[in-house]
Amino acid sequence: MYSIKRSFIALQCQVSKKVDTNYKSAQGLKFCLDNQRQHWILPAHPPFVELDMTNELRHFTPPTRAASREYLVMIDFFRRVLLKLHSNPPEIRRYAVRLQNFGRDSLLDLPEEIVQFFINFALDGLGLRADELRRGQKELLIGSNNE
Repeated sequence: MYSIKRSFIALQCQVSKKVDTNYKSAQGLKFCLDNQRQHWILPAHPPFVELDMTNELRHFTPPTRAASREYLVMIDFFRRVLLKLHSNPPEIRRYAVRLQNFGRDSLLDLPEEIVQFFINFALDGLGLRADELRRGQKELLIGSNNE
């Protein structure tokens, strides 16, 4: 669970570095299919079904209210995906992602594998999963012309 929280916080940090303080405009940051470096298929974890996330993003049309705010585009995308994720769609309301382990006891935690998958998918959709952005990649370049 700790690694999920750390990954989520890292995602927030990377996104907030690219987005201005008012969240009004993104500086070269766009959540779209063109940024993806791989095809993403979420495997089935009963009661959750297998879902082709790349195909979902391909057929997703961002709402006009979110035109200049990428975080709203992502929220709307994941809201739509969550409705398709559960084998019984209304049951998805019983799940939550909790960062502080607080909240209603009646809610279940979304499985860590799914949360981690969503985080990695979001990073890839934003173009932030490039190899050169990963920790430790700078050390691999030592001795090259990029010093």
